Amino acid sequence: MSKPLFCNYILLFFAFVILGFAVNVVNLMTVAMTDPNPLETIRPHAITMSVPNLDRAVRWYSEKLGFREVQRKSYPEFKTSLAFLELNGYRVELIEDGNSKPSTKRADPPVHTALQGISQFSFLTTDLGGVRNELVRRGVSIAWEFENVELGLKFMFICDLNGNLIQFVQRLNL
Repeated sequence: MSKPLFCNYILLFFAFVILGFAVNVVNLMTVAMTDPNPLETIRPHAITMSVPNLDRAVRWYSEKLGFREVQRKSYPEFKTSLAFLELNGYRVELIEDGNSKPSTKRADPPVHTALQGISQFSFLTTDLGGVRNELVRRGVSIAWEFENVELGLKFMFICDLNGNLIQFVQRLNL
């Protein structure tokens, strides 16, 4: 075999090796882009609260905040009943457990975070003033209102019938 022909075969061989390597790199990149981290698929689903009286809690969340009951289930063997309520894709799961005990009362804002654990759950709105007016019209007391320019937020707190804090947040247009 002549030297130029041999060099052409060598070049062709290396071209295939490089092409094969490039194809493998592209395949690995495609897998990485189409096989996301499973944690990137999670999103909020529900907040769950133990309540002393399920019917009263369902009525409060329905009448005061506009939630609708989407599911109810009883587990007599555990002395437990639960109801799922939903509003704009956000779920509240209320559980009446025959063995539950009241928790320590959380202080009103702004000192509500002095007790460790979940201090409140929040809703985002584009009309905090309108939400405030509607809640007051429905007989809900406002626990605290505050505007934080540094965070770019204004917010308002209420308590549900069992003393759980609920926060409503609006982004400031700065």
